Amino acid sequence: MELLADMGLRADMESAPTVSGVVQAFKRYSTIEYIKMVKQGILPSFDKHIWQRSFHDHIIRNEQAYQKIWEYIDTNPLKWELDCFYTPDYK
Repeated sequence: MELLADMGLRADMESAPTVSGVVQAFKRYSTIEYIKMVKQGILPSFDKHIWQRSFHDHIIRNEQAYQKIWEYIDTNPLKWELDCFYTPDYK
């Protein structure tokens, strides 16, 4: 922030998006798009909710934590067929 101030720039914290706001917007937009595709017969309909109520955020504090999270994100889709919610129709 001091560097920005020295350059004559200022971050407007009131208008900066929050993680919660970004997640909320993503969930809203993707739900609307999903419903459009259901109405077009592209995707199957759903019961209840597409998204869980909240989300879990986590601060990545070091390279080791980053690598562990990256490994999970990178390899998790490969395990989809082992998931209890997997059905061959939803690949």
